Amino acid sequence: MVRYAKGIGFSVSASTNGYLLSASVVKELEDAGLGTMQVSVDRMTPTESTRKALKTIGPKLVHLQESKIKTQLSGVLFDDTLSECREVLDTALGMGFSSHFRLVHPDPHQSFRVTVGERERLSSFLDEMTTRKLGGERIHTSWTILNYQRSILDGQALDWTCRAGYKYFFISSQGKFWPCSMVRTEIDIEDVTQAVLDSYDRKKSCQESCGVYCVVSTSLLIDRPFRTIVRELGVGPQQIPIRSGQVEDLAPLPHVENAVRDENLEIEPAVEGSHVA
Repeated sequence: MVRYAKGIGFSVSASTNGYLLSASVVKELEDAGLGTMQVSVDRMTPTESTRKALKTIGPKLVHLQESKIKTQLSGVLFDDTLSECREVLDTALGMGFSSHFRLVHPDPHQSFRVTVGERERLSSFLDEMTTRKLGGERIHTSWTILNYQRSILDGQALDWTCRAGYKYFFISSQGKFWPCSMVRTEIDIEDVTQAVLDSYDRKKSCQESCGVYCVVSTSLLIDRPFRTIVRELGVGPQQIPIRSGQVEDLAPLPHVENAVRDENLEIEPAVEGSHVA
């Protein structure tokens, strides 16, 4: 699949829990053209709420350290990971991987399957990632998404339009069209027409506090391309948008020549596993 997608011009990445990684698997994926791999790691040690722990997959990450595949470690931030998220982040960065934690998201009915955690502790860790990113560490979260998560914690609404199913969608292992990872259909991908795609170009009832961050990133880029790109290329505290009322305002930007360039800027690949952008 990787080789086929690469052969028709896509950039290709994959997301994994890392359990089945081995030297041979990594080498095969590298030879097939896999550009990026995201490994999900929530804690140092496993618990009932999450089995994705460095204790389990840490030894397997050595194969990725020795590979040309660009690797990112990604964790979910909620009550049960707060006590170890900093150690996971430090370990991942120390191994040479870019890394981040992102807020746990609700399902389409705005319900959570885990305990979210105290707002102050969640906010404090987001602030720490912001500070470390400003300091040049490889925090793999855009300024747009850092701000978006802060807006969620602050209870502020952002005026945006979800483009899931229109400019970004998923294809299941059975070949079904999924607007996003949380909203699924039984439509075969071969039956998807331009009219079907166009029907998803609208605000959606489930987009409030949406945590499908790849969709949020794509949607915000489409909504406000200039502001999003400039924010990522020229970074300073005054370029993180302030929030007033119920919609997003962008603070005045310094002249680009006076801005500090974000050397950690990473562009989302065109394809993430079975995702299509």
